[in-house]
Amino acid sequence: MTRSRYAQVEYIREPEFLYCGADAVGAAAHAVARGWSMRAARCLTAVERAVPDSCTEIYFSLGPFGRHLVGPDAARASIEPRAAWVVGPHADSIFLSKEVTACDLVAVRVLPGMIPSVLGVSAGEVSGTLLDLDLFWGRGAVEQLRERLFDETDALARVRMLETEVARRSLASTHDSRRLRELCIAVEQVPSPTVGVIARRFGLSHRRMISLFDDHIGLKPKVYQRIQRLRAVLERVAADGVGSWARVAYEGGYCDQAHLVNEFQRLTGMTPTFYQQSKSPVGAGMLRHALADPA
Repeated sequence: MTRSRYAQVEYIREPEFLYCGADAVGAAAHAVARGWSMRAARCLTAVERAVPDSCTEIYFSLGPFGRHLVGPDAARASIEPRAAWVVGPHADSIFLSKEVTACDLVAVRVLPGMIPSVLGVSAGEVSGTLLDLDLFWGRGAVEQLRERLFDETDALARVRMLETEVARRSLASTHDSRRLRELCIAVEQVPSPTVGVIARRFGLSHRRMISLFDDHIGLKPKVYQRIQRLRAVLERVAADGVGSWARVAYEGGYCDQAHLVNEFQRLTGMTPTFYQQSKSPVGAGMLRHALADPA
């Protein structure tokens, strides 16, 4: 495996495999956290487990297949085609059947709170599920962008093309995401004040604040806080590995290592060590659940 990282762009190159991951830049950074492009002649995993996430992910498949939401007992990937889809925020692990050959994907992580601006619906309509992007952008727009992505052969250029489209839609929206982003930052603080204290600081009732999170985030404020803290740990593991779980716990705002382990298990159903040993080599929060049949 050849792995390189520079200017917040990461490449992984293997025979018949190319991954390019990149942090969003410019105007896109207000709506998109990160994007990636991946091509693989064959994948070893038939079903992936995605741990809780507060972000929404938008995928385009440029190959013949597409991903589908399945139950935890599923062992084989679906071969049904799917051009583009949305994976909404989820408070529990979800299981995704995936292509095991001819993988050719471009995807972006949409920041929490941006669902109404990017998709034109409340977060509750996509929370905890996987839906066709056609439902939100229209089949014509999806196919047009898919063709442009297909014609572009450069992995990073594909990522930038998709994040630019997401940014364009968010900027054209009438939804004001700035106030919601400020609320999110307040909830993410460690240690965080209670929801009631934060609500009063922003001139909101407790009920109104929860309603805003339901509509824009798809998660309750406290659940959002717990998942954001978890995701920070996952990103740390993906980027730097783990020298000491006690240090990760301290830097992540947990009381101690036991607190981190207990919270990790409650949210994901596994220990941090098991996740570290089983996680996908690319990205964060994904791990093998069912292996593909051998060729």
